[in-house]
Amino acid sequence: MFKKPTVFITGAGASCHYGYPTGEALVREVIKKAHIFADLCRDIASHRTPEFLVLRPKIVNRHQPKSPVTNGLGTIHMQEQWMAASQECNKLASRLTLAHPPVIDYFLGWNEDLREIGKFLIAWVILEC
Repeated sequence: MFKKPTVFITGAGASCHYGYPTGEALVREVIKKAHIFADLCRDIASHRTPEFLVLRPKIVNRHQPKSPVTNGLGTIHMQEQWMAASQECNKLASRLTLAHPPVIDYFLGWNEDLREIGKFLIAWVILEC
């Protein structure tokens, strides 16, 4: 059986009449969400107050901060995590736009470095459906 958490995405328009996107539409929606989340992360990173930066979802705080400098509660580290998530979203949107894949699963299979953010954004799109 499966040893890792697995997500199944049914394709071929099987659930299109229920309001879920087709493979191509899912790619377009993930690109839109990537831009939205990248902007949000960048905006949050611009804040200097730890109270604003501290609540980070796992998709953000999994990024290892690069700066050895800390100030107070590690504000710089938290800002770096938010900026890394923003850059990762922008990278995903750029690669998806250039590749223009008909479905996202093969794309994420070949782009392992973007798999986590891709799954997060797919879940967001599906959740809104």
